[in-house]
Amino acid sequence: MIVGSARYGAPIKPDVIFGTILNELEFPPQQVETRALPRSASRLGRAMFTTLLEMTINQPWLKERQPSLIDLIDECEEDKQQQLVFELLERFTFLDAPGFQQAIQGIADYIQVQLGLGPDNAAISASDNSKYADSSQFVVYSLKAAAKWNAPNWSTNLFVSNLTHLVGSAEKGNLVLVDEFIGTGETAEKKVMWLRAELAKSGATPKIYFGVVAGMQAGLERLKPMVDGVFAAHVLTRGISDFYPVGEAEQRLDAMLALERQLGPETRRGTLKKHSLGYKKSETLYSRSNGNTPNNVFPIFWWDVRSDGSDRRSLLNCI
Repeated sequence: MIVGSARYGAPIKPDVIFGTILNELEFPPQQVETRALPRSASRLGRAMFTTLLEMTINQPWLKERQPSLIDLIDECEEDKQQQLVFELLERFTFLDAPGFQQAIQGIADYIQVQLGLGPDNAAISASDNSKYADSSQFVVYSLKAAAKWNAPNWSTNLFVSNLTHLVGSAEKGNLVLVDEFIGTGETAEKKVMWLRAELAKSGATPKIYFGVVAGMQAGLERLKPMVDGVFAAHVLTRGISDFYPVGEAEQRLDAMLALERQLGPETRRGTLKKHSLGYKKSETLYSRSNGNTPNNVFPIFWWDVRSDGSDRRSLLNCI
């Protein structure tokens, strides 16, 4: 195979490496310009560079976050901390736009295929009844706007923006609550309890189901007795405690806690003590493109304050 230069049409041998391409092209001498290339502020050893390159191939979302990733690696004071960061990032569930859409379709298929529900006997609602913006509203909107439904008459009034308005749909007989993420399951449990209490005022007893993009296994198990069915497109386990044998898990938890000592005691999401290993020690490895990272995720990935009070360039965003 011969590859030609778009400008000069000169042939380039296939085995030529980048550093010698200029020598193979027949440039007129006066047109060759040499100049110093800008250097990165960070210098990486060959082994580290190879590791990062392989990681960004396996986890493409890290490519546009390389400065933050290098900062995180620099914070590691021991090899075991650095190795732990690599291991966790390799197993991180990060959904890009197509991945998120696939999860949305998974929820839709759970509703219409697995449960066998349709527009005549079901209503779908965001699992939120607060005044603040919530990702569950984005999920229900995505189900309405982007999911493929088998029945043609899923109308806009069957997709409800919050639980308060869902109460009026009790006559459908089946109510489906949706959200992006379930962590400990505590919040989801409270929402279901609130909804059942409101429905009880009118004597309504519809079946209640819960569907999410991602959920921690422990949180999903906690929710199961409260509903008639629960679904998660991605079921997650604790990133350290549920992955390694007990002895190895303890060593890695110690390494993580040592890393956390470089974080500030408090940020906009609250205290580090409350979020150590993730909210209520969830040890979560999940986020998505253009999304707000759950505070259940290990704080080293999203905490934005250092122990000395200075700003920290975090890998992920959590507001």
